[in-house]
Amino acid sequence: MTFTYKLRKPAAPAEANPVVFLLHGMGSNEQDMLALGEELSDRFYVFSLRGHLPHPPGYAYFTVEEFGKPHHDVFADAMERLTEFIEDSLNKHPIDPEHV
Repeated sequence: MTFTYKLRKPAAPAEANPVVFLLHGMGSNEQDMLALGEELSDRFYVFSLRGHLPHPPGYAYFTVEEFGKPHHDVFADAMERLTEFIEDSLNKHPIDPEHV
């Protein structure tokens, strides 16, 4: 259950660093959110994730029945995937779990 993502590591990493996970909106991709994390990249790990579902012209994390009403099973799957990605990231990088 992996995601395509862009990662910016801190310029001067510490033993335990804060982290930010950036998630784009429907029809976008991981490139769209990177500018938001630029000012944080000196201290923070910044992950910008791409949704795993195609949603032209880009991607999405879940689908919707109608505005404001996601498909429950698809949304629950996305939450599980994101939780697993975050937990894996905390184990693979020197990230402070108290500063997510």
